[in-house]
Amino acid sequence: MGHIILGLDIEIFLDQPKYMSGELSQQAGARVVVHNAATSPLVDELGLNVQPGTASSIAVQMVRRGPMRVPTSTQPISLA
Repeated sequence: MGHIILGLDIEIFLDQPKYMSGELSQQAGARVVVHNAATSPLVDELGLNVQPGTASSIAVQMVRRGPMRVPTSTQPISLA
């Protein structure tokens, strides 16, 4: 394993012969989603496919969104 600085290192064991013996899917691997603990994981919408037998790096960045504040001026804002 490499040295991870300020990160999370996860190793996923996929027992493909046990779980992929049928014709369930065209894909193999894992679907991973990183989400806030207070929210439900939207795996289908936001998940990333990780292929078996490979090393993958996934970078995430937290973005906080909130309501925009009300402008205090009645003057039009120039976007130029």
